Amino acid sequence: MVRKNDLSAYKPTNHRTLREVPKTDALEAPKKGRTPKPAKEKRSSKVLLSLTEAERAAVEEKAGMVPVATYLVAKLRDAGVFD
Repeated sequence: MVRKNDLSAYKPTNHRTLREVPKTDALEAPKKGRTPKPAKEKRSSKVLLSLTEAERAAVEEKAGMVPVATYLVAKLRDAGVFD
């Protein structure tokens, strides 16, 4: 017979604790974002170009909604500079 203050009969339950989940590669979150460009397509070299305010305004006007650098690269390609 169990005595009044005997804890040997106490069996703890684990219904309120978290289980250990083994870490696997399948549970990792997928990588987000854009896939990297191939090395041949990356433009990493920089060129500094000094213009007057009027020249810059003229280039920006001709470029329209396109970024100025993208516009200038397109014009250089059209001129055959990169061939």
